[in-house]
Formats: sequence, C-alpha cells, structure tokens
Amino acid sequence: MPFPQTSRAAIALNLIIMHKITRSLVTIFTIPCILALSSCASIVSKSNYSVNVRSETSPTKVDIRNREGKTVHTAMTPTTVTLPASSGYFQPEAYTLETRSGSQELNGELDPWYLGNIIFGGLIGIILVDPLTGSMWKLPKEATIR
Repeated sequence: MPFPQTSRAAIALNLIIMHKITRSLVTIFTIPCILALSSCASIVSKSNYSVNVRSETSPTKVDIRNREGKTVHTAMTPTTVTLPASSGYFQPEAYTLETRSGSQELNGELDPWYLGNIIFGGLIGIILVDPLTGSMWKLPKEATIR
C-alpha cells in the first residue's frame, strides 16, 4: 500500500511548526543555563575564606567578632578559621580580632573576579547573583595581631 501524497503546503506547515517548537525548547533550556552561569565571582571564587590568624606574642587567646560585635570564633594563636566575606547584600563583613595585648581589623574587600561580570556575567551577575551569594567579597589569607 503506497503512502498517501502530502501536499507541499502541508509539508511546509509541518516544518514551520517543528521549527517553532525547536526554538521554544532551545529558549526554555538556554535561559536557565545563562542565568546559572552568569556570575563570574560566584563561579570562580568563593564566599567563605580560610584565614590564618597569628599573633606576635604567640600563643595567645584570640576572640573574633563580626561587625555586630558577636563572637564568631575563639581560639589560641596560631589558628586557621573559615569566615564568610559578606554580611549581607552588597555589604562586606568586618571582623575584629581581639587579644589581651591588642586588636586587629579584618575587612572584606572587593574580589577582582567580581569585575569579570563586566565581560562575562553581565548585569545579572553584577546586581543579583554575586552580591546575594557573597562572592563579590574576599578576605585576606593571613592576619597578624600586633
């Protein structure tokens, strides 16, 4: 039994419908991928950092307080502590490392990878993803209390 003849108009209509479905599926899957990968610092960097804390009068007890004055860690120096670099949306964290003999400030700084959003991540990475994840800030690797 031979296949029924299909008109050129029906074939063209089917091709148009298939093309629209394919474009819709590509759009549905592409947009979430772009949103997920559109933040340079969140991909390349991190939001929590290990900081080596030392004191010139080692060993000594150190209290690490965040910007609200809450003690987030207490240890004997030298020590390594993991701390978040952000304290909120577009706000770097600031710590005070306190000992009996003195104190040292430890502040979050702008991560250079955040500027990569200008080239790679675009507006979503600059305004939304990196500030919300805290990846736009970094902490120094070491802090010495004098």
